[in-house]
Amino acid sequence: METHPVGAESRLLLAVDAGGTGTRATIARADADGQVHPLGGGAAGPGNPLSAGFDHAVEAIEAAIAEARRHAGCEQQPLDAALLAVAGAASGEMHRRVSEWGRQRRLAGRVDAVADWAPVLAAAGPGPALGIISGTGSVAIARGAAGAPCFAGGWGYLLGDDGSGYSLGRAAVRAVLAEAEAAAPASELAQSVLARFDASDVALVPGVIHRLPQARTQIASLASVVIGLAAGGDSRCLSLIANAAQELGEIGARAARRAGVAGGEVSLALAGGVLTHCEPLRDGVRRALLDGGVAVRGVEVVYDATLGGLLLAAAACDPQVHWRITPGSRK
Repeated sequence: METHPVGAESRLLLAVDAGGTGTRATIARADADGQVHPLGGGAAGPGNPLSAGFDHAVEAIEAAIAEARRHAGCEQQPLDAALLAVAGAASGEMHRRVSEWGRQRRLAGRVDAVADWAPVLAAAGPGPALGIISGTGSVAIARGAAGAPCFAGGWGYLLGDDGSGYSLGRAAVRAVLAEAEAAAPASELAQSVLARFDASDVALVPGVIHRLPQARTQIASLASVVIGLAAGGDSRCLSLIANAAQELGEIGARAARRAGVAGGEVSLALAGGVLTHCEPLRDGVRRALLDGGVAVRGVEVVYDATLGGLLLAAAACDPQVHWRITPGSRK
């Protein structure tokens, strides 16, 4: 990212996106004209306290912030506002713990903790909006005229996470097991699954998975295998992606109906490692939404949720300004 000097009328902002597989932080300068200029970013390991544990999560968050400060050239300068997007931090005990930690660490003059979906919805822009996230898990969030978010999905891998990386990986394993039951020749997907779990035979895969200490994330990692094979034209993997798109479109339509925006046009933000890395999945979600009565007027693919977090941090400093990320800073 380009480095910009900080002027007297500028504010230094920090946004953190703490996810289940990794943590990102971005430092930016917010100018009086409403422009937000990203200055530098940092990355670290898993920062979701619900899965990694609170102590490990905040260690990752601190590491990402330190790297972002170095890249932004502001290791010692005080920050005006920090926005910490963390799973489970919308309210309640996790919100209190994350906020209190950020203030104790003196991350910035103002520290706000929000749920990990909030920056995604912010990236969709003003007005009726729908955000769909598919990473290790999945959730849909819609915002209507009243502004209050309405949700669908997000119930975790045991009860939901439709169309997520975990769901896609689980479907891939089940497809491979079905092949074995039918005594079909080993497919490329089967060979990939065997290699991923270091198994010599498909029949051994369930036992290996049940013994894994991090089975959920290991299964979710198969989503990248499915996406890669689908890109090469593998019909089975293309079918799995089509099914995932339908599931995500359905939870998106449910959220839109709850928010009262299903009958009109919405701005759509798509986020999470599965959606951002798979164009056929994104296209399928749009078709599924249309089938569910949701018209999309524009799509924002949120490769970096910290950019939406920066908009929230800037708005916390001055809600009267229409803040915008500098053109060209989005990946």
